Amino acid sequence: MAVDYTVVLSGKSYGFDFEDTRIDIDATLDQLDVVVLYDAIKEAQGSEVGIAFNTIADGSGLDSLATGIKSFLTVTLQGTWELNSLKTSGKFEVLGGNLIRADGADTFRDNPLITYLAYFSQAGVLVETGTSGLTPEESAKLDSVNNNAGLIPALL
Repeated sequence: MAVDYTVVLSGKSYGFDFEDTRIDIDATLDQLDVVVLYDAIKEAQGSEVGIAFNTIADGSGLDSLATGIKSFLTVTLQGTWELNSLKTSGKFEVLGGNLIRADGADTFRDNPLITYLAYFSQAGVLVETGTSGLTPEESAKLDSVNNNAGLIPALL
């Protein structure tokens, strides 16, 4: 089982084994950003080697939920694709979005030398600051009600 294609982003390597459906993650990475992973996946899928195989993963997100509120990126690994950290100790975290597998199975290749951590929905919603969706009049009324109730607006 050998890596068929390697993507290097910001000096870190991501090795893709299309037969074993495995993504080897650089041993120096303690934290993996889902956006960076998805960039590597898109490059590998579009490569001369990768184009002959089924899709590695799909990405979704940045859907508008309401004014000023969008969902973040979710990467869904297809088939039996898994991440394989090449670290030999410590923990390995997935941050900056959600990483799941279409069949609901574990996204990580077993590695008893490390602890995998994935925080689902930890970056599930992006809210633009300074917007509430209320009109200025509604905001003033809400502030008035909160002040009259003895609530401190900064804590709401």
